[in-house]
Amino acid sequence: MAYVQSPIRKNPVLRVLVTCVAIVCLVLGAISLPLPLPTGAILLAIGFALLLTVSRRAKVWFRSYRRRSPWIDGKLMLVERYLPDMLRQALSGRPKRNI
Repeated sequence: MAYVQSPIRKNPVLRVLVTCVAIVCLVLGAISLPLPLPTGAILLAIGFALLLTVSRRAKVWFRSYRRRSPWIDGKLMLVERYLPDMLRQALSGRPKRNI
């Protein structure tokens, strides 16, 4: 079985665009985190998920963080089933198989 490579990794322009959007989400999320509405946490989650789809270094760091903290890993496993395929694959760290 062959693994499906994300179209984001194939296209360098799309990869730079997604990286920029992820950084903007992270910055806006950090700025709006102290506000009473939960937009900061949502923007941070979206930014991290987008960054995991394009950055190998971020993915390696995230996998080691999940291994070191089982509490976070358990919470992420609960959330993963409700996410779209691309974000679920980015959080799980396992490549999607082409059937």
